Amino acid sequence: MGEQRGFTLVETVVAVAILALLTFGIVTLSLGLRPGALRAAIGSFDASFAAARAIAATSGNGATIVVLPRSDASGNRLPGFTLRVYRGRPTATNAVTLVDAPAVIADADVREATLGAAPFAIFLSTAGNASGQAAYPVVASDGTPQFATIAKQPACPSGGLVLTFSSAHASQTRVMPCGARAFGSPIPLATESPAPVLLTPKALVFHWPTAPVQTFVATEWGYTRWFAADAFACGANVARFPRNDPAPPYSPAHSPDDATASPIAPIGVPISYANAPDSMQDAPAVFPIAPETAGLCTVTIADAFGQKTEIGVQVMGQITPSESTLSWSSTDSGPKRLGIAKTYDAEALHAKLTDSACSGIVTVRASGTPLVPTDPAEGASTQSLIVTPVTDASGNNVGGACTLTYASQYAGEPPAHIAINVTTGLAEQTWPAQVQYAVQGQTFSVDGEACGAQALTADGNGDGGPPDWVQTLIAASPGMSTIDRAGCYGGAIFFREPSGAEKTVSVFATSCDNSVLRAVGLSENPASSAILTMAAQTTAGMCSVTLDDGSGGPKSFYNGRVDVKVVQSSNWVATWHIDYQDPCDLQVGDCRSSHDDGTVACISPQLEAGGYENGTVTLGAIASSAREISYLYNDASYNAASNVPTGYSYRASSPDLHNDWQITLEIWSCYDARNATQPTELR
Repeated sequence: MGEQRGFTLVETVVAVAILALLTFGIVTLSLGLRPGALRAAIGSFDASFAAARAIAATSGNGATIVVLPRSDASGNRLPGFTLRVYRGRPTATNAVTLVDAPAVIADADVREATLGAAPFAIFLSTAGNASGQAAYPVVASDGTPQFATIAKQPACPSGGLVLTFSSAHASQTRVMPCGARAFGSPIPLATESPAPVLLTPKALVFHWPTAPVQTFVATEWGYTRWFAADAFACGANVARFPRNDPAPPYSPAHSPDDATASPIAPIGVPISYANAPDSMQDAPAVFPIAPETAGLCTVTIADAFGQKTEIGVQVMGQITPSESTLSWSSTDSGPKRLGIAKTYDAEALHAKLTDSACSGIVTVRASGTPLVPTDPAEGASTQSLIVTPVTDASGNNVGGACTLTYASQYAGEPPAHIAINVTTGLAEQTWPAQVQYAVQGQTFSVDGEACGAQALTADGNGDGGPPDWVQTLIAASPGMSTIDRAGCYGGAIFFREPSGAEKTVSVFATSCDNSVLRAVGLSENPASSAILTMAAQTTAGMCSVTLDDGSGGPKSFYNGRVDVKVVQSSNWVATWHIDYQDPCDLQVGDCRSSHDDGTVACISPQLEAGGYENGTVTLGAIASSAREISYLYNDASYNAASNVPTGYSYRASSPDLHNDWQITLEIWSCYDARNATQPTELR
């Protein structure tokens, strides 16, 4: 092995300085993305070559540079190469020893014109002369190079060693003539700053506390070592990194050198190594994280250079109702408000009913605009619902038990459940709502039919269609007359209690004088039903009858009360007529006499405060002289054009009025007594 020229003092000092930087781990030799990978590969080779020449000059046996193909932990071929510098040449057994410096791990490919692709070795004599050997050395199964003895350094290829470094977009050549040092300015990497740590995505959002695990990745340009989180718990257990399945490191080291390089990864915190199956240009380090509790937190990720960056974690609360149970009694049919909410959620909540189990028991409608906080930490996103029991034609709760199930718009989130309990409103029923009788010995005409009694609805119209349970009682009672379409029938009052134990039914209360109406008989049957037979007497009048089982339980149809009216062949009726008269409105209502003393009470339209009413009463069918008429507002006497407080009612009376007279009541009301030209405003 011939010797030509030695090193100058300057060259030796520079090479030793480069070696010192490599030895203390200051140089970053793992390479980044192309085209930076190409520049880094060439620069790293120049630095390694200078270090190898310095070693060759002082070792007494030269130096060896080994270039091997890259592979992963399973032995699969990866793009790029690795390079290590050894002290000595393989002139004898154990003549080659590894230099304590990090390996070059490059993404760029390298090829020597004569030796071909890696693996190959470059030998440097003590004078710096270069030669090489193809397919050398052999690598054992544990990754250790096996240096077979080469007694004499191989001849230098004609034209010297020509190394071509290439990436996907560019290439560059280094030429080492035989007997001369490599030219090209070495580019040591010791002064290069590390690239910043990037986290993808920038934030994690979990839509409920038991949502599936999500992952984020840490990447850094040209970095192949570890990343570490600050702790396993994110915040006050808002989220957590798993300690097993998978266990950290979540991504293993790409090579043993990455795992053992100083500083080594910290212990007792989540760690992950930059690793990729094919290219290490910007290999990701994967971190899995699972939600635990609704809230917000931040995870800090650091690399081996001490660089840190953060990722925010948001865990929304599970969809939750404001009430877990809504209940109604048999006498309660009012709507109830229900809130559906998600904490730590700044998105609009769109809760959806997922089944129809409560159809026919309650109705649900959305109320108002959903609440959406501007910040996830400020309150909750809320949707308001109005839940109302379904009632039958008589206004009673249909009743039943069911469960409302509401799901959010986030697929997979466990739904919210609200138990619904509605007690049926059919505790006690009476029919009809009103009965009109003719005084004893008389009848009245209904659609040309002479009736002794007529079933009426609550608004005073003829009830010609009793419910099925009444028809059943009529059919089971001998001698009970049917009810025709005009509502004419025998005048009985029907009662039932469709649920509960059998009870004794009685006339619980009555305002009927015996001269107006009398109860003739009360028949009961085992089904807690009863028929009360009534008989009109000789005196006209109005009263009420209440049937009850005495238990104090809830009742329907006006608390079990049936209004009764006993009339003579003609009625005294006060009527209001509606006309428009400028500047005032002529108002109208419908009132009937309530006493035989000639008194009628009517609720007049309510007026704005400061309004007034002018009232006149006209009597009809009075053949003789005018009768004295007085009128009152809530029992306080007012003259025409007097101011009337809001909501007062009108009553007219005369000692000469009887049930066979008709009066017409006309009332004008103006909005403002001080300005009668303003339009009337009624409430």
